Amino acid sequence: MKRMGALLGITALVTLSFAYFFGEVFTLIFSGVCTLLLICSYIFRRFRHNKRFKVILSTAIIFALIFTSYTEFYYKPIVYNYSGKELKLSAKVMDTPYESYSNFYYYLKTTEIDNEEKGIKILMKSDTDLKADLDDIIYFSSKLSVTTNNTYKAKGYFLSCAIDENNSTVVEKAESHSFRYYTYCLRTLLESRVNDYMNEENAGICNAIAFGDKNSVRSDVKEAFNKAGLSHILVVSGLHMSILSMIILFIFSKIFRKRYVYCPLTILFVLFYMVMTGLSFSIIRSGIMMIIIVVGIMIREESDPLNSLGITELIIVLFNPYSPGDTGLLLSFSATLGIILITPHLSRYVISKLKFSNGIIVFIINIITVSISASIFTIPLLIIFFHNISLVQVLSNLLVSPVFELLLLMIILGSLFALSGISWLYAPFMFVANGLSGYINFVAHILGKLPFSYVNADKVFVYVWMGLCLVMTLCVILMKNYKRTIPLAGLICVLVLLIGIVSDYFVNYNRCILNVYDCGNGITATVSHKGKSVVLTCGGDFGYYSTDDLMDVGESYNLLSVTGNTKSRNRYFEDFTEAFDLRSVLIYDNSVESAKNNNRKTMVFRKNYKAVVGEMEIEYIVKNNKVFTYLSCNGKTLLILPRYGDCTDLDENYRSPDVVIADSPNKNDEFISTNLLILCCNEESFAKIWDNVHINSNRLYTTFNGDFSSELEEW
Repeated sequence: MKRMGALLGITALVTLSFAYFFGEVFTLIFSGVCTLLLICSYIFRRFRHNKRFKVILSTAIIFALIFTSYTEFYYKPIVYNYSGKELKLSAKVMDTPYESYSNFYYYLKTTEIDNEEKGIKILMKSDTDLKADLDDIIYFSSKLSVTTNNTYKAKGYFLSCAIDENNSTVVEKAESHSFRYYTYCLRTLLESRVNDYMNEENAGICNAIAFGDKNSVRSDVKEAFNKAGLSHILVVSGLHMSILSMIILFIFSKIFRKRYVYCPLTILFVLFYMVMTGLSFSIIRSGIMMIIIVVGIMIREESDPLNSLGITELIIVLFNPYSPGDTGLLLSFSATLGIILITPHLSRYVISKLKFSNGIIVFIINIITVSISASIFTIPLLIIFFHNISLVQVLSNLLVSPVFELLLLMIILGSLFALSGISWLYAPFMFVANGLSGYINFVAHILGKLPFSYVNADKVFVYVWMGLCLVMTLCVILMKNYKRTIPLAGLICVLVLLIGIVSDYFVNYNRCILNVYDCGNGITATVSHKGKSVVLTCGGDFGYYSTDDLMDVGESYNLLSVTGNTKSRNRYFEDFTEAFDLRSVLIYDNSVESAKNNNRKTMVFRKNYKAVVGEMEIEYIVKNNKVFTYLSCNGKTLLILPRYGDCTDLDENYRSPDVVIADSPNKNDEFISTNLLILCCNEESFAKIWDNVHINSNRLYTTFNGDFSSELEEW
C-alpha cells in the first residue's frame, strides 16, 4: 500500500487532536463507532478488499485507546494526587527560564515531593527573578494547581504554581550540567553577538529567526508580525530547518565527498540545532522530516514528502499522545500538508494558464502559491484557536520571502564569525542581516497598519464562510472539471467573505461588548464600542492571570483604570502598560509611584472623576477610600463594586444597573438590583462569597466557568 506512513501518521494525529479537544467521552464514542465500522467492513462484501479503509479505522481505534490509557493511568493520577495541595518540593530546572511581562517562568521537574522521590513536571511563575539556571535545583513550598494552558499540557506540564516574595525559595546551583545546557550557552553567546551589533528590535527579530528565542522579541513587534501574517518566521520550523540543513549538507558534501560521511554529519547538525533552538514540537517535526530526507539521500532513495510528514507525526504522537494540544504543532503540520498537497498543482495550473516562462515571474508565482497553500490549511485553525486572521499575509510573504533565506544565512554566519572578535570578518554579515531584518520589520509594521489587515474572525459569517469553502471543495472534487470549477468556486468564496466582512462591520458598528476575564479572585473587564476599548480595574490571582487573553479584543486600548487599593488589583499594571498601546491611564491614589515610572499619559485621582471614551461615560465614585465604577453606553449601565465596599455609599440612581461585577461581598448589597450579576472568583472561594452576597439579580455568572463575553445591550 502506497504512502502507508502518511496514512498512519495523519490518521493518528487527527484522532488524537479530536480526542484532546473533545475529551474522553467523545473518544470512547468515537472508538466505538470506528469499531462497528471496522466490523462492518469485514461483513459487507463492498468493503472487504478496501485495505485503506480498514487501516484508517484500525489506526483510529488504537490511538483512541492510547489517548484514553494515557489520560487514565498517567495524567489523572498526577492531577488528582497533587493538585490543590500545599506541598514541599525540590525540583530541577529543565529548560531555560524566561521573563514575560515582569514575571519569570521556570520549567521544573520535581526530584522530591514532601520528602518522597517523585518526578513530575511543573510550571512555576514567579514575580521575582530566582537567579536559577538550567539544571539548578529549586527548593520551595507552594500550592499546585491544574494547568489549563494547552501548550504547557502538551509538553507534560500538567501542574503549575505561583510564588511571590512571601514564598521561601532556595536555589542550589548544579554541580554538573546536561548537554542541553551547553547548547543553550552557545545560543546565548551567539545571541549576545547579535545584540552587540544591532538595536533591540532588529536583534530580537534575528535571534528569533535563527535561534528560536521568541522572548527576545518586543511585544509590539510580535503584534505587528501577527497582523501582517509573518509570525511564522519568528518560530524556527520547517522553512528554517530546510534552509540551514541543505546549506550544511552542501558544504559537507564538498568537503567529505562520500555520502556515508556527510549525511550522518548533517543529521548530527540537525539534532544539535533542534536542541539548541528549544525542542518545540514544530522544531521536532521539521527536524525529523529533515533527517528522513537526509537518510533518503544517503541510501539513494528519494523520500516522499507526504510519507515523511506522516511518519514524523506518528513518531511524535507515539511518544506524547497529548502533543496535538500544542497549536504550534497543528499549525506547522497543516501548513506543511497544504504546501505538499496544493502548491505543485496550483503552481503548474497558474503558470500554464498565464503562459509565463520568465524565471523571476515563475519564482514570484511559486512564493504566492506556497503562501496560499499554507494559508488554506492553517486559516481554519487560526480562526478556531486565535479568532483572528491576517488578510495581508500573501502580500507580506511575497515581499519578505525573497530575502528571508539570505537573512537567515547572514545571521548564522555573522554570529559565528563574531566569536572570533575580528570585526572585519563578521561585520559585513551583520550589516546585511541588520538591514534585512529592518526591512522585514518595516514591511510588518506598514502592512499591519492597513485597514482590515488583521480581523477578528470569531464571527458567525466566518464559520458560514468556512462551511461554504468545504462545500465548494467537495463540489470541485465531485465534478472533476477542475479548469472551470476551481476559479468559479474560488471567486464565490472570496465574494462571500468580502460581503461578510463589510456587512459585519456595519451591523456591529454600534454594539457595546463586555468581556470579563477568568483571573481568580480579582476583576479584569473590557468594554468596547465603535472602535473604542477600555480596561477596567485590572487584577486577579497571581497564578491565574495572563494579559494574552485581552489580545482577542485588541492590542490598543483607549483607557486603563486601576481603582483598587489591594495588591492583586495593581499587580498587573506594568504588564498592561508594556503589553498594550494605552491612550490614557487612570490610577486611584496608591499607585502614584507606578504612575511616575510610566511614560504614558497617566492621571492619579483621589476623588470623584468622570471619563468619556467615545460614547462610553465612566464615573468613578469615591466613598470612604473605595471606588465604585459606573459605566453608561447606549442606554445600558454597568457597575463594578469595590472589594468589601458599602453599597449605602451609592446614590439611588446608581443602584439598579443592567450588569454588576463583584469579586467580594459588599455591605448592604441587598440595596443593589440588576439583570445580571457576574462574580469574579475561583471555584474554591465561590461558596464563601455566595453565602454573603445578597444582590437581587435575575441571572448569575461566575468566571471560574470561563471568560464572559456578551453584548451589553442584551442586559
